[in-house]
Amino acid sequence: MKSVSKSSILFRQNGLGELLSKFVTENGSVIRRFNNYVGVKQHKLSHFCCQKTPSVITTCSNKFQKYYSTNSNTSSQQSGSTPTHFKDLVGKHPLAEVEEEKQIERMKSEDYILPHPIWTEEDLYSVSISHRQPEGKVDKLAYYTVQALRVAFDIISMYKIGKMTENKWLTRIILLETVAGVPGMVGAMTRHFHSLRRMRRDHGWIHTLLEEAENERMHLMTALELKQPGIIFRGLVLMMQGVFVNMLFISYLLSPRFCHRFVGYLEEEAVKTYTHCLETIDKGALSVWNTKPGPVIARKYWRLKDDCTMRDVILAIRADEAHHRKVNHTFASMHLDQQNPFEPWERKLFQRVKLADDCFSEWGSVPAGVPQGTKLGPWLFALMINDLIIDDAHTWKYVDDTTASEIVSKGGTSDAQNIVDQVVTWSSNNRVQLNQDKCKELRISFANQPAIFDPLTINGKELEVVKTVKLLGLTVKDNLNWYSYVDEVIKKVNKRLYILVQLKRARVPPQDLALFYTSCVRSVVDYAIPAFYHCLPQYLKRELVRLEKRAISIIMPEVDYLTGLERLDIKPMKDHHEYLCDKLF
Repeated sequence: MKSVSKSSILFRQNGLGELLSKFVTENGSVIRRFNNYVGVKQHKLSHFCCQKTPSVITTCSNKFQKYYSTNSNTSSQQSGSTPTHFKDLVGKHPLAEVEEEKQIERMKSEDYILPHPIWTEEDLYSVSISHRQPEGKVDKLAYYTVQALRVAFDIISMYKIGKMTENKWLTRIILLETVAGVPGMVGAMTRHFHSLRRMRRDHGWIHTLLEEAENERMHLMTALELKQPGIIFRGLVLMMQGVFVNMLFISYLLSPRFCHRFVGYLEEEAVKTYTHCLETIDKGALSVWNTKPGPVIARKYWRLKDDCTMRDVILAIRADEAHHRKVNHTFASMHLDQQNPFEPWERKLFQRVKLADDCFSEWGSVPAGVPQGTKLGPWLFALMINDLIIDDAHTWKYVDDTTASEIVSKGGTSDAQNIVDQVVTWSSNNRVQLNQDKCKELRISFANQPAIFDPLTINGKELEVVKTVKLLGLTVKDNLNWYSYVDEVIKKVNKRLYILVQLKRARVPPQDLALFYTSCVRSVVDYAIPAFYHCLPQYLKRELVRLEKRAISIIMPEVDYLTGLERLDIKPMKDHHEYLCDKLF
């Protein structure tokens, strides 16, 4: 690097760790370096939420004791010595918390769920009532069949008889979902047998229909957390299901178009029902669902927030019904051998971070790449970035930091834009995202008249020219002055020396203090030291040695610097850095 004494260097960096650099020498050569981090999009998750640790048996008595103490004042105010029932007291009964913990534990052991839609807030509120006009005799037959069934269903569920209370809404929802969960399973079963008989592929329909069937069943499971129907109700469901299953099975054999159109119109009515339910909640007639917590099974299935209410659950269910409406109307307009146009939901990944036992972050979507935090993430990206080959350029690849450089003779033209274009093309072909807004350019020049280069562009946007850039934790300035980086190191070391002082006050033995110094303090100074140590002026080297002197004076204040190093068996910093440089080069 001695030839760099009269040079101009340009670094270009992406804010995620990407660096593009250009070296320009006055005496005849120009080096342009690029570090293009075209890595997998990372997703930072915040707003951590912790679930309660289930320890039902051991904490039950404590909860009763706490509950009794919080309500003792209320009990003492009752007249006479008449005992007060717990329902009349203020607060949540401890058995309710115990039951909730049991539900959480049960959900952990029953995590057998097909991939299904997870709706964003925008999706939830964009659902609207819509209707597809019937076309042809089959569509009209399906539509009028649904309308006839709707009248009968309204009568059975007492939908328009009197005021719709919470109990009546739950009755209607449970009855609706016991019916709505049938078509998907019947359709999937029929197509499965059809595929076996014909010995041909199904083109992806079975997967979507099974997902729909389970999705409707989860609507039912959610409602059952709030109400358990009686024997008469269960008998009615059994009778309806017996008729409905056989009717749909025969209909699907005769006309799959009729069945899917029938379900499409059925889902239109379901969207109307849940929209009416939301309007009832918002108008105050069912205001209890504005505050009632959503069941645990619903929070987990739709990945809702821990403080979600029943209104949030109804929004998610309505979004599901709107999706089923779209799916079945689409299937009804397709030929049986056409490819399923709906992409499997398992390709739409979500992730969250486990912080501790039963303590997780909120869910975040992973629209591309590998989820952050996986052990295979760095390896997979290293394998992918390995085939990035740039013509007429040197490249250095370090996990997600890739640096490329070119040498341009004095008076010559730069091919840097071509290098950038190759990186952009590679990124597009491999479906990884290059954040052009965070790409920076750093030019280092010692010439009286630095060479002028055309600005580099990514997708028509020029890269910003900056004064400093950080490459793998090492701050590089446009004049190759290391004062800024050394100043950063001094600040970091001073913070750790404060910890050393606290350990000294705690009477930690000197040998242990020396171990802490070499492993946690001096390691900060040693980082990347071979890359710039011989470029440091003497006054900066003395600043680094002064840090060690201060550390030794903290560990052994009764002796001088060299004596302390000898007793602690620590090599002086200057000799240590010389050794590191010699060992590397």
